[in-house]
Amino acid sequence: PFVLNDLNIGNMIFNNFHDAHRLANFRSLVKHSVEDMEKIVKSLKLDAGFLLYPFGQRLDLICDKGKLLSMQDSLLVVLALMDIEAAKEGKKRIFLPTWAPDMIKFDHLDIEYGKYADFKAEQLQQYDLIATADGNFAFTEFSLYRDSMYAAIKILEMIIKHDVKLSELVTKTESFYHTQTKIACSQALKGKMMRKFLEDARDKRSSTSDGVKIWLNQTDWILMIPDQYSDHLNIYIQAAEEERGQAIYDQYKTKIESWAK
Repeated sequence: PFVLNDLNIGNMIFNNFHDAHRLANFRSLVKHSVEDMEKIVKSLKLDAGFLLYPFGQRLDLICDKGKLLSMQDSLLVVLALMDIEAAKEGKKRIFLPTWAPDMIKFDHLDIEYGKYADFKAEQLQQYDLIATADGNFAFTEFSLYRDSMYAAIKILEMIIKHDVKLSELVTKTESFYHTQTKIACSQALKGKMMRKFLEDARDKRSSTSDGVKIWLNQTDWILMIPDQYSDHLNIYIQAAEEERGQAIYDQYKTKIESWAK
């Protein structure tokens, strides 16, 4: 609150006190917080709403129309803001994990996709923004760590500086399908699944920088990453439309079930 006031940013803050009982039912707290914020942002015609989660890493965005943005749209909106910034200040380097959407191209951003782990500080400092598709943003001008408080202020700065609305940026992003899900798989079968996905990728464009990623055409892909801690596979799919994305999921779910026998 003190930082926002020092920056002369009009603000309203909710649920900024510790309550163990409310945190015990966290999903309900998030649901009601989103509903309240959407109504308040829309009715008071605010520029944006920000939901900061415990530990200060994850950030959810509510646009000026009072709509909670999906994780995909939140990332694309921040990238669009960075692209506007880079057009005036010079190219900016961005690092995103392999599972992040890459359907939309940005003219002034140099985006690198790779394994989101095992970084050294010197590597992180090469980028202007390190983000995920899960509401995490690290603007390295401030910190190498995901910091939702600084990210909220940085996003506000870019909105004000370039005189844009979040809702306008959302409408400019192309609509496409991007999802992540889990498929049960025992620890003993994960090595076999890696081999089977590699075999399936032989005649297709693919990558093994993190799991196995297979492009089915220029835009559509599936990425399989065996989970390190539990008995399942992490599946990420991007497609030009939802029907196509669902078809890719059904196709590979059937293959995984067949390979598991």
